[in-house]
Amino acid sequence: MRLTTERVRAFQEKSVPSNARLVGWSALVHSLGIRAPVRKPCAVAEGHIRGSRREELNWIIFDKRYWPGEGFDSHLGFALRHEIIDPLILKRLFETVPQNVVENFVLNAPTGGPNR
Repeated sequence: MRLTTERVRAFQEKSVPSNARLVGWSALVHSLGIRAPVRKPCAVAEGHIRGSRREELNWIIFDKRYWPGEGFDSHLGFALRHEIIDPLILKRLFETVPQNVVENFVLNAPTGGPNR
């Protein structure tokens, strides 16, 4: 399942840092129209970030090497690995996404900790 990961200027009443794209929970919530707050939104910069990640104006900005791709499973995997798990977003995500998409996410990496 592909997500629409176009650049956005604002996300949940916060300006997205320039030269960055939504990633993880933020990308999933925005692309799928999920009504849930993202407490610490994340974005991936177009360039390199010293130390691979930094916090800037209530955002966590990751280095461009962290860009997971365009797929649902990539952004969910990123969120489970690099962000705080948010049960509300997960609940609403599972209510929105078809069951077979979630099943494929789990089955594609049966020994991966985040997927289980």
